[in-house]
This record gives sequence, C-alpha cells and structure tokens, in this order.
Amino acid sequence: MTRFVVIASARSGSNRLVEQLCAQPDIWCHGEVLQRDKMPIKRGSADRLKQKLKNLRERDFDTFLRKIFKLSRGRPHSGFKVLLGQLGDRGSAAVLDEPDIRKIVLSRDNMLACYSSTLAARETGAWNPVQMAKSERPLVRFGPLAFQAFQDKIASAYRVVSDRLEAGGQTVHRVRTDELNDNARIAALLAFLGAETEVVEPEMQSSRGPSDILSRFVNPADAERYLRENDLMHWAHEAPQS
Repeated sequence: MTRFVVIASARSGSNRLVEQLCAQPDIWCHGEVLQRDKMPIKRGSADRLKQKLKNLRERDFDTFLRKIFKLSRGRPHSGFKVLLGQLGDRGSAAVLDEPDIRKIVLSRDNMLACYSSTLAARETGAWNPVQMAKSERPLVRFGPLAFQAFQDKIASAYRVVSDRLEAGGQTVHRVRTDELNDNARIAALLAFLGAETEVVEPEMQSSRGPSDILSRFVNPADAERYLRENDLMHWAHEAPQS
C-alpha cells in the first residue's frame, strides 16, 4: 500500500483533487481528517465510527493514522487531505517527518481568486462543493491591507512546510490548481503514487466562481488598482475548470 497526504491551502482546488484521486480505481483519498471537531472520512461511514476515530485521534494519533490509511475501500493507495495549519506539532512529526508517507503539495498561483473565494465562503459558510452549489455566491469587498496579509500568511505557511520537507530529505510532488485539468499532469501524479496512469475523470462538477476575478468584488476598481500597482494583472482572470 502507498500512503500519501495532500497538503494544500484552503480554496486551492483541493476538493477537486480529492475527487480526482478517488475516481481512480486503485486510489482512495479522505478529506480533512485533522479538521477540528469533524471527521470527514468519505462516503457511507457511520456516525459511530466517525466518533470513535475522533476520540482515537485525540488519544493515540499514530494508531489513528494507521486506521485512516486502512479505510481505503480495499484500494492499495490510500491518503487524506490536510490544510495548512491543521497539522500542528503532533501531526507534523507523524506526517511531514514520516518518509513512507508520500507528499503531494497543491498550490493556487492566483491569490486574488483564492482571496475572493475565501471571503465568499466565510460569508456564506459554504466551504465544500455541495454547500457551494446550494448557495448564492455573494460579492465581497477587496481590502489591500487585508489581501496583503492574506498572501503573506499563506506564503509563510507553505514555506514552513517546504522547509521541513526539504530538511527531512522528503520527496514531494507539486501540482498547481490550474494543472488539475491537465491529464498529463494528473498521470504524473498517479505515477508518483505508484498507481495506474490511465486517468479517470471525476464525476464532481466545478463550483468555482466566474473566471473574471475582478467581477467577484463590490469594489472591482480598487482590486484592479492594486493589481496594476503591483504588476499582477494576470490575476484578473483565471481559466475555469471543467
């Protein structure tokens, strides 16, 4: 069995990647099993099992990880997603420092798209594709200082993870959000996991906002001014995912 973890920031397309991995017949990938007060193991798991896993996570983290990896629906390659900031000291030692757990690092280059999506999710409470499909996406307000702080926080978190993996000599597969529609890039990721490289498309449909990122704001002129002043106009648009 190959064990792996997907490391990503919020609103980076990680739900799409999880569904892409689960679409493969020999891979299973859970959601954020380290999310506080929740246990989003995928599909058909009884609430009683979820509560047991939550309790085990607090009591015996190493045993908890072993059980999560075994919940793979009989598929030989098993993993889960973790968002930046969810690991903590205990998780970093058990996951990031463990060379037998393969690391996939997903990042989204377009920070303006990530920022607008995060603000909308905070306002509506719709963080996953099912919730997003049921909610109306609100226009949000661009604030230059808040946006800069948002960028700095994410960049710092990725840097901490990368430095730790590099210091441990870990082998990492990096993929960007805009590459999730590229079957060649997905095939390379599957090969990294030791899985079959014939890519199976996921059933999940994209729930991303409009590709015109400036149109997501109530004050698009302020957002555009920031982009122009910082030579970031390539963030004004983002190609939609299929």
